[in-house]
Amino acid sequence: MNKQLSIIIPAFNAEKNLRRCLDCLLSQADGSCQVIVVNDGSRDGTGDICASYGGKITYIDKRNGGVSSARNAGLKAALGEYVTFVDSDDFVSDDFVALALGEMTTHKDVYFFLHRQDDAKTQIEPVPFGNEPGKEDIIRYTLFSKENPNPNMNFRSVWGKMIRRSLLDEHSIIFPEGLALGEDMVFMLYVYSAMNTYSFVNKVAYHYFFLNPDSATNRSKPNMEAIIEANDAALSTWMREENNTEYDLYYYSYRLNDVILMLKFRWMYMLKHDGIKKTIHAISDFLNRLDFDMRYDAVRNSGLIGHCPAAQRIIYYAFRERLYPVIFCIGKLKY
Repeated sequence: MNKQLSIIIPAFNAEKNLRRCLDCLLSQADGSCQVIVVNDGSRDGTGDICASYGGKITYIDKRNGGVSSARNAGLKAALGEYVTFVDSDDFVSDDFVALALGEMTTHKDVYFFLHRQDDAKTQIEPVPFGNEPGKEDIIRYTLFSKENPNPNMNFRSVWGKMIRRSLLDEHSIIFPEGLALGEDMVFMLYVYSAMNTYSFVNKVAYHYFFLNPDSATNRSKPNMEAIIEANDAALSTWMREENNTEYDLYYYSYRLNDVILMLKFRWMYMLKHDGIKKTIHAISDFLNRLDFDMRYDAVRNSGLIGHCPAAQRIIYYAFRERLYPVIFCIGKLKY
């Protein structure tokens, strides 16, 4: 029987929630669906869990290479007319497969499903799209999420989407391996540039968990600067290849957040261990290489800065004016 939908699940040390994810999918999948699990070099019981499902899943066991590598391995094994991605710690609605199979009869390039963050402190009631955004709007919301009017739609994420597999093949779209920041976003921007038709499904079909992003084990990242530079290079390549200069301001807005990432994951650690002079020198060097002043001024003059929360605007202004006492005070209070 031909496969209509391939569901790709990258799994790394996923024994805690993998069964919930798989049971939810397999309870509603029929012969038209292919459930692919890519074990990305797990060191726990992930492999044993996958083995217990036998022929119910397509199982790929590979050396650890990161989530992009795992998803690419899943794409190579995919047989479905459409592909969708589910993270191993998330799950889908009970009618997701029926919903997806029903939607794909309209043969669009991309389908968007609403999501719900199930570990959020405050649950947000699903907000259906009244007027569906145009393609240019979707790309804008991806680069500058503050303009996105729908809290139940994450345009940067690969989950919550269903993509025609031949679209990926025709445009040679794969996940960028080697990125540790924004790999979903880069992949989806290439998809959005290539797509001609799409549809929004105004129903919550995907449930995700954020998994404590403030864990103490994530506080210091000595390679944070290299992570940001790799992300910048990948997105700059997309901008250049697709001739997307009309999105420059939105890209500048996205890049301003780099200083918050550096403050949280690198500079506060440097301040404590390397002293104030070395930290200020590192910040100044980073701001110059990032063209932070030019980007900040452009975003401010365009009015886009007004879409950012007040706390972010204060931090950005402090960096623009090199108000180091304010920067470090904010860092100590927040991070």
